[in-house]
Amino acid sequence: MNKHIAKIRYRILSTIVDVIVNGIAIAVILLITSSWQILTLFLGNTAVINAPILLKLIEVGILIAVFFVIYFAIVPLYTKGQTLGCFLFKIRMVQQDGTNVTFLSLFVRSLLGQIALPLLTLGTGVILNLILMLYRKDNCGVHDVLAKTVMVDA
Repeated sequence: MNKHIAKIRYRILSTIVDVIVNGIAIAVILLITSSWQILTLFLGNTAVINAPILLKLIEVGILIAVFFVIYFAIVPLYTKGQTLGCFLFKIRMVQQDGTNVTFLSLFVRSLLGQIALPLLTLGTGVILNLILMLYRKDNCGVHDVLAKTVMVDA
């Protein structure tokens, strides 16, 4: 591979931008779907949990999951491996052999490594990911290892 491995600071800054974009998207989805009951749940009022609210949670969860797939798997497929954060910090995702990322690798990377791992480990997966990135020569995190991708300078 003839590209330089992306610096960790750019990866972290890129992730911060992507988290902000996703936070805004989630807020818009909650606003559009009028999911104020869900906001109440998040604020700790569990007395309002009932069947219609649980159905609304599932509906909103599906919409958020669809957005994540679009943002982390479809957009990079058509932008040569870049999300907005990657674009701003001039880095991109490629396969380990240097070829363009595939939908399957992007899907695995986002679903397993960036969504499932942090959720299943109650956030400790994020720390594991950072430690792994700091000690590997290719700066790959768990999500990169699972998807066989690497971040490089664009």
